Amino acid sequence: MKILLIEDSQMMQRHIQQLLAEIAYSIQLAATIAEATRAFERELPDLVLVDYILSNKETGLGAIELLKNIEKTKGVETRRWALLTHADVADADLARAKTLGVPIVVKPTRGKESDFLDSVRSLAVGIK
Repeated sequence: MKILLIEDSQMMQRHIQQLLAEIAYSIQLAATIAEATRAFERELPDLVLVDYILSNKETGLGAIELLKNIEKTKGVETRRWALLTHADVADADLARAKTLGVPIVVKPTRGKESDFLDSVRSLAVGIK
């Protein structure tokens, strides 16, 4: 399974990458929407994990909307998506995520790594 992780924090990128490596997933990393777009077009991932708030006023929901549009133009089957957050998500963004069909996953924090991995595993059910 191929995962695209869109996360602007290099420390969090490394942490999530190490966790996912424990369950043998292949991971592409992107810190910006531009990097994510190039990675997405180069090799379509099966699962896209996106940070809720990115740098330079970019948002995870904005990234998901853009990538879903690219997906539609390519006529490919639907990817699985998740929005990653440490904190509460604004009500308007929760509604937007729901409209997009994107679940919210809590980022892995010390002692909660297994919860994160369980969430990723549940998203990945049926993906080869």
